[in-house]
Amino acid sequence: MNVMLPLIEASDIEALLALHRESRFPELESAAARLLERAPNSGAIWKVLGVARDAQGKDGIPAMQQAVRLSPEDAEAYNNLGMMLGRQGNFSEAAACYQKALSIRPDFPEVFLNIGQGFKICGQLADAEACFARAVALNPAYADAHFSLGIVCDEIGKIAEAAECFRRALSISPTHVQAMNALALCLQRQWRLDEAADVCRRALSIAPGYAEAWNNLGLIRNCEGRLADAENAFRRALEINPDYFEAHSNLLFSRNYGTGLSSVEVVEEARAYGQRLSARVG
Repeated sequence: MNVMLPLIEASDIEALLALHRESRFPELESAAARLLERAPNSGAIWKVLGVARDAQGKDGIPAMQQAVRLSPEDAEAYNNLGMMLGRQGNFSEAAACYQKALSIRPDFPEVFLNIGQGFKICGQLADAEACFARAVALNPAYADAHFSLGIVCDEIGKIAEAAECFRRALSISPTHVQAMNALALCLQRQWRLDEAADVCRRALSIAPGYAEAWNNLGLIRNCEGRLADAENAFRRALEINPDYFEAHSNLLFSRNYGTGLSSVEVVEEARAYGQRLSARVG
């Protein structure tokens, strides 16, 4: 009697999961491609291949499209395909993928998060807020959903609600530096400057190369009247990202209002700012 061995064994799946957990995406891509030689009709492996390629900045869409063709009930594959299409600006196709994912799995919080991001990009902030709130309701431990809800609350002027969302995100993911940075901005606007500076410094202790946090620390120091410290923070941001237009604008402001600067120094800084502005417009 001939015994048919499985084309894909449990050890194969475990190996793929380990590579994904360790973010070893080139190896994950190679491993998935090898498995597809044995099992070309496995939608799950095509999905893995699409994820691996996308994580490396490659085109993962063809692989993910094959995944949904072979596994038409895989809500996660439709969600992944929607994200990839959305990043390319194919919003209508992305929306169709998200709706298909929800028709399979109506309680999929990641899909509501992604739909909300699409609404936010299109400026439909009320719809975005509703989607993010739905994602949070479905999974209260979803840090990115709390963060995204906070961002849109901040944009529509709900500063206190935004700050609370960022705090919830941090209670779930204490090293979420984007949430720290956003919380610091909320605290600054509430004129709670000591707290804002503490949160910024905490973010920078985790991610010292986070230019946005250096820029925001500079804004806080400006509010405190510590213009030299503000200038140092803006310069740190520009060392990390020389094309950071906002940090250069803030630096120019600090230099204009600082003490002990010659007119030549201020003009030189303004000239450099103008060159960057021209390059950006051009």
